[in-house]
Amino acid sequence: MAKILLTGTRNPIAIDIIRNLAKNKHTSYTAESIDFDTGKLSKYTNKSFIVPSVRYQEKEYIQAIIRIINENNIEALICLGEEKLYLAKNKKELIKKCKNLNIIIEDINKLELLHNKYSFYKLVKELNIKTPNTKLVKTHSDILEYIKKYNKIILKPVYSRFASEIIIVDKNNIKTIENLSLERNYIMQEYIEGTSKCSLSIFKKNKEIVSLLYDSELIIRTGSLVSIRTIDMNKQITEIITKIVNKIKYDGVICFDFIETKKGEIYILECNPRLTTGITLLTKQFSIYDLLFTVENKVEYRKSKRKYSNMLFSCLFRGMIPINKWITFTKIIITYKDIIFDIKDIKPYFTYVYKFIKNIIKKNLEKSKYSIERYLTIDMEYNGDINEIQS
Repeated sequence: MAKILLTGTRNPIAIDIIRNLAKNKHTSYTAESIDFDTGKLSKYTNKSFIVPSVRYQEKEYIQAIIRIINENNIEALICLGEEKLYLAKNKKELIKKCKNLNIIIEDINKLELLHNKYSFYKLVKELNIKTPNTKLVKTHSDILEYIKKYNKIILKPVYSRFASEIIIVDKNNIKTIENLSLERNYIMQEYIEGTSKCSLSIFKKNKEIVSLLYDSELIIRTGSLVSIRTIDMNKQITEIITKIVNKIKYDGVICFDFIETKKGEIYILECNPRLTTGITLLTKQFSIYDLLFTVENKVEYRKSKRKYSNMLFSCLFRGMIPINKWITFTKIIITYKDIIFDIKDIKPYFTYVYKFIKNIIKKNLEKSKYSIERYLTIDMEYNGDINEIQS
């Protein structure tokens, strides 16, 4: 069976995917630039490699990946983070120097279009898809004018992730933006009240292989999803996904975030053109390798529920789960299948917690201004060229 290299394996979904690959007789290798490589913790990982930072040493990173692929006869590459965009920039070199490699990475122009929150907004407006009114921030005065117009707005960097950098502003907390640095480009959006939904789809040659919709019963303060459940696919959302994919002729994994109002209106918020936690809803039913590389026709899936119980307990102890959500918390702990815990591969469950706490301590000692989520990913962020953003 196939030898597979996984990158961005600090992402905890790596453990679930590696176990899925092993179950289907594939061999996994991981490549990471920091010690927080959750993928290498699994007993099913054949070998792990330390590579340069893709953001700060892009050329060296690409050469290291090419060397690993060729020296270990790697047959397929699966990207789990924003390193995917850097690999897309260097796709021609990868294909040229790794001739037998299977990869599903779109051209960088398409990925950039989707990853950049402002260019994505312009795309969906062009397609007449409902989305919150959005504007690029140029000055603090722009923000004040937008608050006057919509009463409540959302601010977020054009390039951001994990929802950890979202700022919700209204007339009562305007002071929170007084010291906001605009060195990074921000967008401002009207605030839409509703329930959050996320989608994950895989397309090949403009053909849908699988699409699922999911939400969370418990959303913690950072906006991170530490538990997820499949919900019925919404017809409006299916039409939106198809419209976007057909417009840009996209192949591969593509994920979207939505808001559904009480009136049943669907607003699209943003796009993640990479694997997200939603993939763990498929690992108990399908071979992830087959979904990504060999399946050519649409598959049907069963509803599923998954949780990160170690992260849930961490959130509880850190006071991030309010008392009125403790019943929901208990229900999730008891009834959801765990993403990391596996009695046959127990090391990742406890080592992940240790490494996470170790990095929180390290972050605090360094007096880093970043959230723990950004602290652990800043060396692989893809933030484009800010000079190319135009209103």
